[in-house]
Amino acid sequence: MGGLLAVLRRMSMLQQAAGAVVLVLIAVSVMHFYRSRSGSAPELMSQSPNRTDGNPAESATRPRREPNAFNARAPLPPKVVKTFFHVLDAETGLGLANAQIHFAFFGAGGEGESHDTLTDNKGDTAVLEPDDPTKNSGPNVFVTAEGHVPKVVGFRAPVPVDYTIRLDSAMTVGGMVVNEQGLPVAEVKILVQNPGNKEGQIENAGLQPDFRTQTVPHVQSVVAQ
Repeated sequence: MGGLLAVLRRMSMLQQAAGAVVLVLIAVSVMHFYRSRSGSAPELMSQSPNRTDGNPAESATRPRREPNAFNARAPLPPKVVKTFFHVLDAETGLGLANAQIHFAFFGAGGEGESHDTLTDNKGDTAVLEPDDPTKNSGPNVFVTAEGHVPKVVGFRAPVPVDYTIRLDSAMTVGGMVVNEQGLPVAEVKILVQNPGNKEGQIENAGLQPDFRTQTVPHVQSVVAQ
């Protein structure tokens, strides 16, 4: 200790000040070194992917999934078009808008699947594949347009990609059923029959079951009961 005091007495004030600055710098460096080492461990822990605690604010804003969302069915792919159907007036060649299209497919045992659609302003529509791929026979397409003779098309494989059907103009038949005294008769049963299907022809006159709401090509018989 005495030797250190002797050395200090021999040093000038400037040297003593310089020495003090060096000691302060060394002390600051040592403190910074230990402080940086002690602060690195918590930072690494906070970045660990295996932590279980988490930020409450982050957890509150994290999107939640419903438990049954993982069991939801995948969306079905869009149905494929079987054929593009075009309905035209036979005389003018113009498309018939809002024509009613009823098409049906059939499977083994005669089980069927049917759908309905309408033509657009150009007389066009799409006949889609059936929902059940086992019902792959057909389709039979019934076409009805106001003021025209309805038709049915019975497709056979292979079904064309595009098909155009032309409807003839129809006549409207109406009248009154009377008895021998000329008085009107109520609850008359009217039988309407089309010409039938022609062999080898896929297009035929197509009267659907509710023929009373349709214009028909001709009346075969009227029977009063």
